[in-house]
Amino acid sequence: MSTEHTNLYIGAGVMLFALFLLFGLIPMHVSVPSSVTIATTAPDFWPRCIAWILLFLGAAQTALALLHRAVPFAARREARQADGQADGQTNSQTNRQTARRTALMRFALLVLLFAYYLLIKPLGLLAASALCIPVASWLYGERRMLVLAACAVICPAVLHWFFVTVAQSSIDPGILNFM
Repeated sequence: MSTEHTNLYIGAGVMLFALFLLFGLIPMHVSVPSSVTIATTAPDFWPRCIAWILLFLGAAQTALALLHRAVPFAARREARQADGQADGQTNSQTNRQTARRTALMRFALLVLLFAYYLLIKPLGLLAASALCIPVASWLYGERRMLVLAACAVICPAVLHWFFVTVAQSSIDPGILNFM
């Protein structure tokens, strides 16, 4: 089975699973007392959030698989061959380099997550996020400074908005106590 088909089937499967969670499993097996007034304290709130995220990610994977499928197979094969011939490397050398790079990226992300964990207490969740999210984006290949700066501002702002409005709970702003 080709990668395009695999991605398409995985995306569709994740979407079906999310729909099963949203409309089958959660309503049938998670009881919500009528006395709950704040949505985030309801027992079904976080499972529903996770199910909606799964639905969105499944839809994104399916859409990307369909977009990738639109490119003719011959054009993709020619592009892969041109990439291999331009470098003058064999596939095994390229695969080893890719595997090493992937392992290094995973290790760097693990170190970054540990640093993020350690920074949350002294700096606060928002400042630690403002530092670590752009670094993670840079690790995974984003080099445009404007995008990295936008990540540093927008992601913590969305995080703050979510906790204050949706979750209706306050978070310690840390060194950003003016918010």
